[in-house]
Amino acid sequence: MDSSFSNPACTNGKNGDDINSQAESDLQEMQLDIVNHGDWKRYAPLLGKRLQVKGTLYHAQTALDRTPVLLTVQLIKASTVGSKK
Repeated sequence: MDSSFSNPACTNGKNGDDINSQAESDLQEMQLDIVNHGDWKRYAPLLGKRLQVKGTLYHAQTALDRTPVLLTVQLIKASTVGSKK
């Protein structure tokens, strides 16, 4: 699952980490890594909606990684930012 941003994102590099040492800028989208297979069904109703996503960032490592930076998902929920109350 890819997630596009309303504003570009950037990341800091992590010194001493061979994979994640490089900073990234102007990220327009990020691949979400949903590890628990059962979460796909839970998150499916949120497709196409503005979201808040919590997780751990890491750099692409394989040909299956479609964006320079990925996020291992811990939680996805509908965003209230920009919504009318």
